[in-house]
Amino acid sequence: MYNGIGIGSARGSGTNGYVVANKFAHRRRAGRGGVDGRYRSDGGEGLVRAQRGGGARAPNADILRHDRKRQVELKLLKLTDELEEKGLPDDEIERRVDEERKRLYAALEREEEAERERAEAAKAAAAAREQEKATALEAGAGGGEDGAGPALASAAPRARSPRRGGRGDVRHTGAGAGTHGTAARKRAELDRFRGALRMRDDIKEGEAFDRELQARKKAERREAAQARERERAREAREKERAARRQKRERERSASPRRKGSREGRERERSPRDGAAKSDRSRSRSR
Repeated sequence: MYNGIGIGSARGSGTNGYVVANKFAHRRRAGRGGVDGRYRSDGGEGLVRAQRGGGARAPNADILRHDRKRQVELKLLKLTDELEEKGLPDDEIERRVDEERKRLYAALEREEEAERERAEAAKAAAAAREQEKATALEAGAGGGEDGAGPALASAAPRARSPRRGGRGDVRHTGAGAGTHGTAARKRAELDRFRGALRMRDDIKEGEAFDRELQARKKAERREAAQARERERAREAREKERAARRQKRERERSASPRRKGSREGRERERSPRDGAAKSDRSRSRSR
């Protein structure tokens, strides 16, 4: 025991009797949500891992393209060696190598275009799923906590992810060597996993634990729902006004016919009234 802290005897405690450190006293870290500011994203939205602490970095597209071009030039170099071993003249070797270079670079361009189309299709499918989910929630067709209600399955076609070892795989293009190739494969794997879970592309790591961000998003959703409700009420009022306007126009168009029929009845009634008045006057004179 030291300064009144510790145990009276170290016997049977498995320690030396001194308080070395309190493992249960955690200091509150600075930053919103109790997270160190070093582990926050630049924009302040959500939480990310530190750059030095690991995490999936985005691959550099220029470096990946350079690696693919290196693989193309390596194939052309091997073709040149094979043609030289066959004893072909230099002009023929150069012609064949140029033709093969054009073919390989054209295939590389088609492959990159296909990758861009797959990325755009994935974004469009995610946007369609979000729109369908918002529409279903607005119409009150979403399932509750007990799982009731229709499933929010998107009718938009999902982008097909490339198979491993297929033509769309990164390793097939020769970009599998190096950290950027590894990052590209990891990114493709995460994209497939995100598509299987139907997660949005704008979700950032750690957002679910940021209470201020979740409260702000909840308030934004509430305001958006109120705005949609006001818009529906305004459209309903406009439809009601249009219906009343059409009804008044129909009544106004039918009023001349009624007026004409009333005047005709008055003209028919006037001769009869005149005859009745003359009969009464003659009876009084008698």
